Amino acid sequence: MYHAMALDLPHWAIKALGKICKGYLWCGRGDAQGGHCLIAWSKVTRPKELGGLGISDLQRLNMALRVRWLWLKKVAPDKAWASLPIQSSEGVKALYSLAMSTEIGNGSSMLFWEDRWLFGQRIQDLSPLIFGMVPKRISNKRIVGNWQPQPTILSLSLVPHRPLLELGFLCHPNSSSASPPLSMAKTSKSHCRWGHARCV
Repeated sequence: MYHAMALDLPHWAIKALGKICKGYLWCGRGDAQGGHCLIAWSKVTRPKELGGLGISDLQRLNMALRVRWLWLKKVAPDKAWASLPIQSSEGVKALYSLAMSTEIGNGSSMLFWEDRWLFGQRIQDLSPLIFGMVPKRISNKRIVGNWQPQPTILSLSLVPHRPLLELGFLCHPNSSSASPPLSMAKTSKSHCRWGHARCV
């Protein structure tokens, strides 16, 4: 379990562990032949409410545990390990990005270019060509500073790149102007959402 939290398990390891699980379930030992398996393993690993036994699919479990590190780094930046680089596969990064969105507060914990805060999406997804023109040292910047009184006008510290950003808004089919609609938090602190659940 601890290895699965820290590493992307290789296919051979997942297959070997799965073989042990199947053997224990079907015949009480570490190895089971094909004739011992009563139903397909994909059905066994389904949730109980979907007719399965609720046994975890090891590949999905590994991915979920790896995504957890990215989530904790976002919502608990005071952890001792939070400043360390986390190596994640593209699949893990994609799942994290798809499930996590941001409700804007003061912007101190939000990555302006890479978090999902605009139309429920990331700027790099809405306007990939525009995002590609932004230097890497800028694309991973956080929003720090204050919002202007009007909730639809953003006071950017990234002034040189604002024309690019406004062009991206105009290119989006849901945008009628260069001023993006913002989801403003009632408190000064930004909040993250995992799926439909809000987490402080």
